[in-house]
Amino acid sequence: MNKQILLLVSKSIKVILCIFLIDLIFGEIHRYVFFQQTSGKFYRINYTMDVSTDELLIFGSSHAAAHYVPDVFEKELGLSCYNAGVAGQQILVHKTLQEIMLQRTTPKIMVLDIDTNGFYQDTYHYDRLSDLHPFYSKHADIIGKVLALKSGLTKYFLRSKLYQYNSTIVHVVRYWLAPQRDRKGYQATFVELPKPAQRAPDRREDQPPPVRKTRPFDKNLIAALEQFVLNAKQRNVGLIFTISPTLDYTRTSADDSVEEIRSIADKYGIELINYINNPDFLGHYELFADSGHLNDPGARLFSRMVADKIKQKFPDLLRN
Repeated sequence: MNKQILLLVSKSIKVILCIFLIDLIFGEIHRYVFFQQTSGKFYRINYTMDVSTDELLIFGSSHAAAHYVPDVFEKELGLSCYNAGVAGQQILVHKTLQEIMLQRTTPKIMVLDIDTNGFYQDTYHYDRLSDLHPFYSKHADIIGKVLALKSGLTKYFLRSKLYQYNSTIVHVVRYWLAPQRDRKGYQATFVELPKPAQRAPDRREDQPPPVRKTRPFDKNLIAALEQFVLNAKQRNVGLIFTISPTLDYTRTSADDSVEEIRSIADKYGIELINYINNPDFLGHYELFADSGHLNDPGARLFSRMVADKIKQKFPDLLRN
């Protein structure tokens, strides 16, 4: 009986050791390949965290990635610029990238492009934190804290090397076969949104007041936005909040989310530049790639407008 138990224990140990070795070997291989990427989302995240020494950093979601052209800012401001926008991500990831980057370098100016729906309670804010898994080993102290907001068990799963990279294989292969052109993080789109054959008449004046949103805010997201501000202030980094242009007229000035963003901006003395319903973009289909994102001509126009605001706000931080 004892021999059978010892044999079972011996086999179990061998199986565990095999699993450990497979995880270690293949995980390290995947890690090596992962960090050899020269384009794609994960390359840009890694660049922001561990490489960028640029003087102007743009943070935000796909709106940031598609709306801010580093070449325009560099020409207008005389500062090196990188677009650190990450499609599909909100303030938890933006703050994480910022904190890791600030451990080794301090830019002069940051622009945070804010989505008005980015602070309501929704599980997708936490589900998408998996984009940070591949970088956990390098920055466990900072990334571990934000991942714990989703689940305290995540840190145990991330002890597996394969788990850290298991969702990146397709991405790595895709950008190995078809690398993206490097535009300093900017994700350019060169299509033009077709204008409808007939547009509804402009009824701005007779629109009824909007129904106010009643969705609750996520306290973790609000706290992350405030910490983003404090991180910048502690390092004397100039910071501006922006809200990207919209194509269609909408009365969002009464939206609880915009009011909350503005209250935080006012609390810390941060300028909020709200481009919702800006007449230079409203109804200009030729400046949009889709209903929510600017194309390259629109992004260049918008970038010049934001650059002008930066000139007015932070003249002492510019070289021009």
